[in-house]
Amino acid sequence: QVRVRHTPFLSLDALDDGVLVDADTIVTGGSRPQRFVSFTWGRRGFDGDADVDDDARIDLYLSRLPATSTLIDTGFAIPGGAEQVLLALASGQTQLISGNIPEDPDERTDNQYVWDLWSLAGSGSSVPEAGVTHYAYGVISDGESRRLDQMNGGQLNDAASRMVFLHPPSIRALQPVSSVAVEPGRSGRVGWEDMDLDDDARIRVLLSREDRGEVSTYAAVAAGVSYVVNSVDGRADVAVDSLMDLSEDSTVDHLEVRIDHLARGVTTDDPLVDGEYFIYLAITDTGDFAEAMAVKAVGPVQVLGMEGVAAVPAPIQLLPEVFSMGTGGQLLTFEVRINAGASVDLVQATFTADPASFAPVDQNPLLDGVQPFLVGAGFQVAKLVTNDAVDDEAGVLRLRMGYFEPTVAEIAGLSSNRILATFQLSSLDLVGPVSIGLEVETAQGQASRLELDGQSVVELTTGPVAAGELVAGRATVMGNLTLEGRQDMTAQVDFFLRRWGDYAEFVDPLFTEANDVDPARVGVQVEVAADGSFVLAEVPTGRWDLHAGLRGYLEAWVPGLELFPAQTVENVLPVSPGSGERPRMLGGDVTGYLGMDGVGMQDNEVTLADWDFVASFFGLEATPGSAGEPADITGDNLVNIQDLSLVGANFLRRGPMPVYKRSAVPGVQRAELIGPGQRVNAGEVVEFVVVGEGLAGMRAYELELEFDAVHWRWIAADIDRQHELLAAERKMADRLIIGASKIGRDGDLQGVEALLKWRLQALQDGAPSPVLRRASFVEMDHRLVDAAIGHGAISTPRLFALEQNRPNPFNPETSIDFTVPADSRQVRLEIFNMLGQRVAVLWDGEMAAGGHRLHWRGLDQEGRPVASGIYTYRLQSGEQRMAKRMVLVR
Repeated sequence: QVRVRHTPFLSLDALDDGVLVDADTIVTGGSRPQRFVSFTWGRRGFDGDADVDDDARIDLYLSRLPATSTLIDTGFAIPGGAEQVLLALASGQTQLISGNIPEDPDERTDNQYVWDLWSLAGSGSSVPEAGVTHYAYGVISDGESRRLDQMNGGQLNDAASRMVFLHPPSIRALQPVSSVAVEPGRSGRVGWEDMDLDDDARIRVLLSREDRGEVSTYAAVAAGVSYVVNSVDGRADVAVDSLMDLSEDSTVDHLEVRIDHLARGVTTDDPLVDGEYFIYLAITDTGDFAEAMAVKAVGPVQVLGMEGVAAVPAPIQLLPEVFSMGTGGQLLTFEVRINAGASVDLVQATFTADPASFAPVDQNPLLDGVQPFLVGAGFQVAKLVTNDAVDDEAGVLRLRMGYFEPTVAEIAGLSSNRILATFQLSSLDLVGPVSIGLEVETAQGQASRLELDGQSVVELTTGPVAAGELVAGRATVMGNLTLEGRQDMTAQVDFFLRRWGDYAEFVDPLFTEANDVDPARVGVQVEVAADGSFVLAEVPTGRWDLHAGLRGYLEAWVPGLELFPAQTVENVLPVSPGSGERPRMLGGDVTGYLGMDGVGMQDNEVTLADWDFVASFFGLEATPGSAGEPADITGDNLVNIQDLSLVGANFLRRGPMPVYKRSAVPGVQRAELIGPGQRVNAGEVVEFVVVGEGLAGMRAYELELEFDAVHWRWIAADIDRQHELLAAERKMADRLIIGASKIGRDGDLQGVEALLKWRLQALQDGAPSPVLRRASFVEMDHRLVDAAIGHGAISTPRLFALEQNRPNPFNPETSIDFTVPADSRQVRLEIFNMLGQRVAVLWDGEMAAGGHRLHWRGLDQEGRPVASGIYTYRLQSGEQRMAKRMVLVR
């Protein structure tokens, strides 16, 4: 009987591959809050996770504890420490981000999870402590096996693995979206969205005569002629006032701006006068507003009638009395307040609106009809005896409420400071001035009244009780896109939106309908004119990153767009990272990612696969629909040196995150760096040669080599020109990345004696040799293959290093590469089981300095096969010791 077990696999991507020296800082507030964190395991393609049975589940964790690859270290052991993670949940140092994420399906957009950090507020979940280093882990389990992986940039606990959270407060003004007029006794509403994950921040609303910009500081706004609305008389000290300053934790995110009390300003003794004022919202989580951020609302306030007599509040008052909002489904909550001046036991009110402008929101979908009203705090639902909305044939929307107190003398608590009830209206598509009216009498009798014991206590008047303006609820974005290498920019470019920090595309049907010129294709294709100009209509409001994609080019983007209703944003210039001072879309990304259907896709990175693809069609026509069309980056129907030049110029550049890569498939290919076998002297020019094995069927290669710039000076690097190879290279301060490809579609690399000849000059005696860090080959069908790496006849190594065994998992044999420094004498390589028992000794004795490889065939010291499981292999030389884990699956 043979039992087969399929162990699942997971490889998390780093949040930012460009982070080299410090942790990735995630700021959840401030002027550009990162609300979302996207964890991916798709940058490696659909092999970012794997389970033969397709029944595995993934759990994501955040922890303060680091990872470890050895038994003697503290932290989570990789890959066998899944149980440690579960035990650490109780300590408070580890929390579950999300669980039970299916491993299958496997398209690249499936292999990601978007974490909404703002959802942690008030949810009972732990908010990551600010300023503390955190690590992300993933556990993949199929019911029998669990595997733990750490998110990092290639090394455990490296810079790309570390996350630090900061939680400054954030606020965004939502209303008014156009100019509103207020006067004594008549208020206008200011609304906002706020967040402070780890504190209860405080908020101030200011009216400023000066425009201090979209984002400013409280100090800058207060320095001019300004008035604090939520204050006693318009002036407030810089210190937080616990009574007057508004709470960010409150469920009420708006303020009715009244101006009657503004007798003096923050820095002036003069009262508020008629004129235009800008609304600023300041927020702080410290004890004062000195350095607090202040953001401006889109719509200003027109102050009128300060020399006149204040209006008297109506007996049935509706707030806001003045408002502005966007069309297309924007919501506005209205508050019903009673100013009867006498005892009341029955409140009956009928509010009217234009059904072409508004639709009521049903507060209880379980009941028939529309119930638009909710009772306020302190009032009872059972006493709301009338609650409906009716759209009659005359084109009038009526919202009717009745609240009756049958048990005591009066309804307790009615006043202008108490909300008796609320209702919500959703805006439709009609723009222009609107009003909400109070209807007192109809043909059927009284529609609104305030009574006590059946008698009216105050006279009511039919007429408007709230006035506002509906503006276009969406924005328009106008800009220019420059396609590198083209004189004529005419193209159909895919534009899409992402929320700040979210890698998932935001799908909006109205945006798609208004802009997509080719519904048959996936995405939103927008016509870009010959001069590069484009217009995006019906863009939803909110905080967006705007992305643009085109075959042959790296993605370009405009990060941090903040859009409001009726706004037109001009001079938007999408740019690929690395474009320098000229905003443009960089060319060269034609392929690189192999989808589940086997079709090549762009991976948002210019790599050897792109170079090889273009080179294979070099010199050929590329007509629309032909196999070589993607290689024609410049769009002139020819694949020539211009196209190849773009690939070379942008070699190894990337578009904005995320960058997807197809998983490399290990094969029998091997690359080896050959150097001198003796000590080098200062001033000596040394040639290092990279040779390859298993080159049959390979048509291109890419090498990454590293050297110490303190010990070596660059002289030259050459490829074998006799085999019709095209090459691209990128030289950095301490490394060389070079790629070469066969010209045309025929022939392979078999027969190429030297992949690279690299000449360096030693700057010091005994300079340590360069290292071949990575080698990849491309097959004839453009499939990327990782190669094994070796070093031959290398002079004095600096490092004591132990590499991960290959293959891993394995059955029945695996190879272990390691490097022994020159000062080593006795070297010992041992195998241990999970109980810490020694299973085998692969080497115990003297060993020459340099790189070595030993093989383990899954046998113990007596030559008997060992069981499937996790084993630790440990290398020791003197006081130096390293260990790693490997998995044997029989």
